[in-house]
Amino acid sequence: MTIYSTGTVSVTNGDAVVTGSGTAWAVALITGGMFSSAGAAIPILSVDSDTQLTLSYAWSGATASGATYAIARENSEAASVIDLNDRLARILVTLSLVGIHPDASGTIADRDALTLTVGDKGFLFLHAEFGLPFLFYRWSGTAWDGPFDTRGAAGVGTGGLGLPTPGATNKFPYYSAASTVVLGDITAFARTLLDDTDASAVYATLGAVPVANIAATLTPDKAFRRGNILGTVAQSGGVPTGAVIEAGSNSNGDYVRFADGTQICRRSIVTVNTTANIEFTSLVSFAAVFSATPNCVISPITTNNTVTGGYWRANSISTVAIEFKSTVNIISTNTFNCVAIGRWF
Repeated sequence: MTIYSTGTVSVTNGDAVVTGSGTAWAVALITGGMFSSAGAAIPILSVDSDTQLTLSYAWSGATASGATYAIARENSEAASVIDLNDRLARILVTLSLVGIHPDASGTIADRDALTLTVGDKGFLFLHAEFGLPFLFYRWSGTAWDGPFDTRGAAGVGTGGLGLPTPGATNKFPYYSAASTVVLGDITAFARTLLDDTDASAVYATLGAVPVANIAATLTPDKAFRRGNILGTVAQSGGVPTGAVIEAGSNSNGDYVRFADGTQICRRSIVTVNTTANIEFTSLVSFAAVFSATPNCVISPITTNNTVTGGYWRANSISTVAIEFKSTVNIISTNTFNCVAIGRWF
């Protein structure tokens, strides 16, 4: 039996912690085994450092300082093998969650004994050895790249990677809180989006959005469609905020307003005059008010041939006037079309 007994120890009755002096338990790769002193023997739960270890249960012997002791190394080495295998199994399961599968594992000597060529580029080797952290090496085709750490943030999760174990199908790890990693669901469809490299690829994967999925309540500033191209135009600071086209009519004719501020009003003007050589004036309103005096075009539809002359003009932002004379005393009915073009803001 191989015994480790370098240095001395201090033990306290009722306390599981053993303190060493001149010891090197961690360096000696002692991870377990049987601790004995003064005729009492208790299994080791953990080796915390070179000078501290914790027993499986409280020391039942007498309190002592500077005492001799012994650790059965055969038991410790067996525990080290079990510990290594347990950690290796955990890390392999955890790595599989993110699609990493080492091609081989062992010591650095085992790695260097491999015969690899350019065709083996990407070969992954997991360095797994007593007392050392797990590390990855990747074959570049001509040499080893690495080492790459397999551990996550200290104290986060289990299994060496900072990820929860065991894993499960269609799951992915994420932080649910500070220093807390859990598994969430990920569907087969979601995975088809994860490998898309840009927005164009995502749109290609998603395909066309069905018309039925377009909300009928989308505001005009979000999207224009058949349902909201026509409506009430509006603006804020000169920026359109409503529909594209607004159309309406009333007793003064009809109008069309556009989102850019253009407004067109149209109406018919009917005039009647009975006195010769007296200038007749007709003043009528537009169907909608302009923001400034518009330009007008007026053309006769029917007129009495006694009308000798006249003119028309936009009188204000809300009215248009037409004036003319007749050569004889006669009831003269005249109809004109008026088109006014200007702006509503």
